[in-house]
Amino acid sequence: NSEVSNGVTDFPFVPIIDGAFFDELPIESLRNGNFKKTSILMGSNTEEGYWFIMYFLPNLFRREENILITRDQFEMAVRQLFPYFNELILQAIMFQYTDWLDPQDGAKNRNALDKMVGDYHFTCNVNEFANFYSEAGNNVYMYYFKHRGTGNKWPKWMGTLHGDEISFLFGQPLNPNYRDYTEAEQDLSRQMMTYWGNFIRTGNPSEGDHRSYAKIKWPLYTPQSKEYLILDVEESGVGRGPRLKECAFWKSFVPQLVKHSEDKNSKGPEICPSSAGNNMDTLTAANINAATPSSGHINKLLQVATPLLLVAALALP
Repeated sequence: NSEVSNGVTDFPFVPIIDGAFFDELPIESLRNGNFKKTSILMGSNTEEGYWFIMYFLPNLFRREENILITRDQFEMAVRQLFPYFNELILQAIMFQYTDWLDPQDGAKNRNALDKMVGDYHFTCNVNEFANFYSEAGNNVYMYYFKHRGTGNKWPKWMGTLHGDEISFLFGQPLNPNYRDYTEAEQDLSRQMMTYWGNFIRTGNPSEGDHRSYAKIKWPLYTPQSKEYLILDVEESGVGRGPRLKECAFWKSFVPQLVKHSEDKNSKGPEICPSSAGNNMDTLTAANINAATPSSGHINKLLQVATPLLLVAALALP
């Protein structure tokens, strides 16, 4: 495979479409309904990105408390985390994830980097996968894990990391060798094991012989309801989403920007191109890696005119 995977979740060896074992991209299989029809239980955590960013940008994200990210560091990090996007899309990402009440807030800039990586690489893909499976008539049960364990050794600002639910799912809080867990965390672990066990036995996490800890009925996820179960010590119940606005940005808005971006050799996007239909070149997943940043003066223009550019891009035919 001539394509090179890069960015924060880089993998040195990846599956390829060989025409024999894999004959189409997974997303095409989902769109075409070429997958096993079965019930699934799936979900994501609140801070999906930090664990990967820690190893990808170790000079900025050190394993210590009170890490703050300046605005310049934020913009640099976005470009390093998403090297396959052109400048217009990078500016859109920065715009979407900036807290405009205080763009210089170091903690909010830090958290925004976690959220953009987590949304793009994990949460929004989980949501999309759930939509495809549900639309095909399968029972889908979605969770959103929000609890940070009391024994978590990572800095507190990192929150609930990718994979943090696993220790609760396999009963670590109930192991007497681990004494950092509270009684409430032990109950959460029992609750999760009950849900998963019921699902394995019956196909429904809320039904089975072991219901004592499955106190909240786990709703079916559908593309219309988008309901998920919140797994947390302090907050329990049913939510909707998660991250709906952010996932609409990645799954709907960004593809439109990609479609209407100029070709990779362009000096920069025009706000109102005279012949958009002739001058625009559609970027695909295969050639998006080749998109190059604009020149310095174009970058300055984009920083000022980003809202206009985004609106104009959507207005193009």
